[in-house]
This record gives sequence, structure tokens and C-alpha cells, in this order.
Amino acid sequence: METNNKTISAFRGKYAFLSNFYETEIYCWGFKYRNAEAAFQAMKNPLKAGMFEGLNAKEAKKLGRTVELRKDWEKHKEGFMYTVCLAKFTQNMELEEKLLATGDKVLEEGNNWGDTEWGICNGVGKNLLGNILMRIRGELQKCRREKFEAEMKNLHKLHALRDYIWGNFNKSEPIYHQLLHVAETAIADKLDDIALLRGAKIIKTNKRKKYVFEVGRNCIGAADVYLNGELLVSLADEVVKATDANVIYTDIVKGMGSRIPDAVFVKALLYSPGDDICHLSDKVKAVLDRDVPKEILDELQRNLERSKKDGN
Repeated sequence: METNNKTISAFRGKYAFLSNFYETEIYCWGFKYRNAEAAFQAMKNPLKAGMFEGLNAKEAKKLGRTVELRKDWEKHKEGFMYTVCLAKFTQNMELEEKLLATGDKVLEEGNNWGDTEWGICNGVGKNLLGNILMRIRGELQKCRREKFEAEMKNLHKLHALRDYIWGNFNKSEPIYHQLLHVAETAIADKLDDIALLRGAKIIKTNKRKKYVFEVGRNCIGAADVYLNGELLVSLADEVVKATDANVIYTDIVKGMGSRIPDAVFVKALLYSPGDDICHLSDKVKAVLDRDVPKEILDELQRNLERSKKDGN
């Protein structure tokens, strides 16, 4: 249940993945557990940690009540919970993306079984688990920002190298094409890394089929949307001079780039009522919706309307 736009008040339904009872493999303390609850309960007595392997969450919690507690349990149990949750979300990319997709919402483990320590019951509780998850989410967000900034700096250096090759080597010489190939390959690899950090390269598995959406800018300033390497549609884009690299979301070619993120164009394709592929799950749409500023969406709409007028 989500009580409002700023709070996730229970770890059930589409937010069940936030619960320690959610089934997902976790490697922790030298063992492989089926869920975070088992990994957490295992630390009540490290000598018995192996007994929790293979247990579902209910079984693990039941066993945890029977083992002899380590003497420092109360002192360190929050630290153990943090370690388990960090392992859960960093070892499972899909869950990490879901956690990040909660944005800045308050995470509360609302319950009706009286847990006012790890959660909140009847409006009362410390919400220790929710606080730990929000802490981990903030650390992941910071890590992604730092990685993105570092990758962008490297990308700008590669752009400068490519521009130098363009301007200082004779195109008729073999060395020109060899150096250019090396530079272009390095740029493509770096763009893949950045796309993953930004969420611009979207991978979806539906009915055992894998869908990979990518966007490339063509020579006439349009955005080509590809599905599994096949061009599906070209959408009107606005390519501008990259005077401020911080607002450019694409590859910079000869000082030009686009201020519209790739995800916006994939969104336009997925939401197109005339296209069969728009019937993908809410999971993909949630990824596309994340961190896309309203002004950019408005700009895309204006570009599309302008292109329609130009075509008439």
C-alpha cells in the first residue's frame, strides 16, 4: 500500500521486493541464502549460520528464535541488517534498479503484527529496516552520480582525441582509418557504460524474449530507435551546439549533441497507441519514467508537433 506520492507505507504488492521475506539469492557470511531474512537470522549465532541455507523466510525466522543469541547481538544487529540488505540489492541488478526507482520516497515497513522496531505499526515505530533501505538507496544514488561524472570526463577526452584525428591526419592514409576505428570503438564502449548508468539502454525480458532498446542520432538530426539492433522508427530530435556538456545527454559529434535523453524517445515508442510493442510491462515504463525532467518531455512534444507541421 502506498498512502501518498511521498511514502511507501508497506512492503507488499509491487513493493514486496523491499521485504526481507522476498525470495532472492544472497551470498553472505560465506553461505548462499534464499532471502535476506535467512541471512539476517543466521547472524544470531555464527556457529549455526550454515543451518539457515535453503530455508524460506518463515522457516529462517522460526529457527532464529531457537538458536542461542550471540552476546553482542543487540549492539550489532542493525549493522548485520545493513550488511544483508546491501548484499541483497548490490548482488541483484534488477532489485537495485527497483530500489533506485523509488526515488526519494520515504520507505516504511508498515505492519499489523506489532513490529515497532524494524517497522511501523499503527503509526508507531522506529522503522529501522526502512531507514536502512533509504540509506542504501542514497549510497547507490551517490555512487552512480560519481561513476557517471567520471565516465563523462573520459568520454570528453575520447571525443577530443577523435576530433584531433579528424583534423590532423590525411583521410587517404591507412593510419587515419586505423586510429579512427580505435577511437570510435572506445567511444562506443564508453557510451555503453554511460547508457547503463543513465538507464538509456533499456533491456527487457518478456515471455522469454529479450528486448534491447537503444537510440542513435542520425545525420539529419533525428533520433533512431532500435529494438534488438533493428531500426523501428525515427523521431524528431533537436541537435544543438554542446556549449554546456552537462546538459547534453548523447554522444557529442563535431561539437553537437542532443539535450533530450534516449529514454524519452523509447518512451515515445512504447506509449505509441499505434504500435504493438507498446504493450510491454509497467516495469519498463517505470524505468523510462525515472529522472526524465518535465521540460525535456515538453521539448520532445514541441519537436514532434513541429515535425508534423513541416511534413504537411
